[in-house]
Amino acid sequence: MNHDTIRIGLEKSLKDELFDQFEGAIIKTVLEDADIKYDNSHQHLLHEGHGFRVTETLSPKIFKICNAAQEKLEFTEAVEFFIVNSAEVNACALLRSDEKDRHLISITSGLVALFDDEELQFVLGHEIGHLISRTAELSRVIQFVYPDYDKVPPYFRNRISLWNRVAELNADRYGYIASPNLGKCISNFFKLCSGMDTKRIAFNPENYLAETDRAIDHFKRQSFCLTSSHPVNPIRIKALQYFSKSKLMFSINSGQSLTDDPELTHQMDELLELLQAVGNTELYIHRMHFIASAGFLMASIDEHVTDSELEKLMVILGSFTMFPRKFLEHIANSGKIMEIFCGAVAAILEKNPGEKDLLFGWLIEMAMIDKDLDQNEIKLLYKIGQDILGFRKIELAQMIAKGIQKSFMPKLYR
Repeated sequence: MNHDTIRIGLEKSLKDELFDQFEGAIIKTVLEDADIKYDNSHQHLLHEGHGFRVTETLSPKIFKICNAAQEKLEFTEAVEFFIVNSAEVNACALLRSDEKDRHLISITSGLVALFDDEELQFVLGHEIGHLISRTAELSRVIQFVYPDYDKVPPYFRNRISLWNRVAELNADRYGYIASPNLGKCISNFFKLCSGMDTKRIAFNPENYLAETDRAIDHFKRQSFCLTSSHPVNPIRIKALQYFSKSKLMFSINSGQSLTDDPELTHQMDELLELLQAVGNTELYIHRMHFIASAGFLMASIDEHVTDSELEKLMVILGSFTMFPRKFLEHIANSGKIMEIFCGAVAAILEKNPGEKDLLFGWLIEMAMIDKDLDQNEIKLLYKIGQDILGFRKIELAQMIAKGIQKSFMPKLYR
């Protein structure tokens, strides 16, 4: 089985990009050479002492389900399965730190009690999927570089969050391959979100799937910003429905060589757009247009926008959009940068006049993005500040002076 073909394209590209940006190969090697271990051995000891190891002797039924999930996914690396005493319905996978070690998959007693055999096999397949995709490799690198996740720059935080969510959709595909029953997958998500048994409400998967379609349509009409680490259930269920009927899944069932599936890719692209919203208000969109157009106005004052200026502008825009480069290209290719700028300013001030100082502060930040002083940029700041924002000259001078003091750097150190 070609596991790489099963993975979602966006998940692969984001992981590769982030791994490269964080110099993952170098950091991974250094950590291995330094014999720096993660919490796997500690977690193994905790599970040995406080959990229940799933073995053929002690729990033959669960052991058989675990083995079946591994075999279905053709994953031959050593894995130990544990059940821990918790009413929470949850499971997790810990990637081994050393090839001589075993991976660990932990499931709660609450999950075992609530899920039937097929549903449990889906969950185990999902967790094995994380091991196959080596999700934890990138997470470990990020955790090493930023032990305090709150200090991760917004540009990277947004992309890491998106990657995490798409990685869950990825793992769901492995869950379905391990337990290819869409109805059971749907009841799985019902139990996860409700904590109830399906018999209690006479649950009907087809009706729940129709409700999922209604929710997806609502998400498409009403943009929303997702802050959780996992995609919302309607998106996960719809993604599995697409996968279950795809040529890719058919090729897996028939034992054929796995190939790319353009139709599935197109269906997934529409769903993945719903995961990419960072902000969800009209004002937020206008701010994006303001920053992008202001950045181009300031950077192009010398008729040339440098790669360094573009990269710094992308970092700032990374707080507003998952794909700042694509958004910048859209603004640049419009041929209407000043028109976009003026329209964004008018729209923002109409909705929130109190943002006038903030807008000019952003303009100063755009002008000082290269840590340099340029007389033409200063002139443009005065012109925009007076003609468009309506500031007095002394107010502008005071704000510009404060910005210079904060960001200017002498030539020798640039």
